[in-house]
Amino acid sequence: MDGADPHDVVRRKEIASRVQVALDALPSYHRGVIVMREIDGLSYEEMASAMGVSKGTIMSRLFHARQKLQKALADCYEEQIGAPPPDSAPDSKVGSAP
Repeated sequence: MDGADPHDVVRRKEIASRVQVALDALPSYHRGVIVMREIDGLSYEEMASAMGVSKGTIMSRLFHARQKLQKALADCYEEQIGAPPPDSAPDSKVGSAP
């Protein structure tokens, strides 16, 4: 990061640390699907096979894991962007049936 703004470098490190703490706080089955999907790039089918569950279970776990991470990191998002993402509103009905 030669030439990078020192403030940006420190902020990126802080955010990386917060993301790690948020990941560590997830139950293992939620952390596992996040890592397999977002880090390893596995498909839902590959994840289901690796975890011995259905594709639907993987989709559900991934949805809930992302919600938990979004909630845990909402203040980081607000600091960087200015307002929380629309899906993190307290009365948001994301994923609910009509």
